Amino acid sequence: MVFNPQTKEYLAEINEENNIKVNDFVYNLAKAKNVTVLDYHHYFKEDESFFVNQDHINKKGSKVLGQEVLQVIKNDL
Repeated sequence: MVFNPQTKEYLAEINEENNIKVNDFVYNLAKAKNVTVLDYHHYFKEDESFFVNQDHINKKGSKVLGQEVLQVIKNDL
């Protein structure tokens, strides 16, 4: 399970109470199903050049994030 990056502006607008509930649900479900959660919410938050808009990464961002996720997966094997 991967939480994708979001800009600092997007993260600032998220309803914190709902965000905590969603994160708790996802982490509990992942634990119950023995699934790893990779949380990249804050991965590019200081560099908007990786985004098309506040919560969607662009081609540059997807290449960098894809390499990061691949490295994590390789290290887990």
